[in-house]
Amino acid sequence: MSNKVKKTKVKKVKKKVVKTGKKPVKPGSLAGYRKKILNPKTNRYVFLDTKKGKVIETKLNKLLKKKKLTKGEQDYVDTILYSKYCKCTKSIIISESKKECPNRQIPYAVCARNVYLRKGLKPPTNASRLCRSTFKWYT
Repeated sequence: MSNKVKKTKVKKVKKKVVKTGKKPVKPGSLAGYRKKILNPKTNRYVFLDTKKGKVIETKLNKLLKKKKLTKGEQDYVDTILYSKYCKCTKSIIISESKKECPNRQIPYAVCARNVYLRKGLKPPTNASRLCRSTFKWYT
């Protein structure tokens, strides 16, 4: 007789990966924050990572590269940039007020440089004074 040993198959058991929930947050990062952009047609904010937000952002970038704009295109660009300027000033004012030893940055100059001057545009006169009356969320 033959001495054959039967091989038994061993089933591998897959371990289930248990998700613990939230990912670890890096210090100094904005956890769960999604950027928004103003939709000039509806005058409401749209998340940048949505389809509508991407369309608005690409249209804005195309218009900023153009040399001559029509009146409608100029209004479109102005409303988006002005809302970005007001959001920027408000966020700097709030962040400086929460610090014990604030750096005393001038938020109007910092935001004007970030939103307008780096793109080669001139900021509107008295722009920061009109933010409160233009946008309800500013107050």
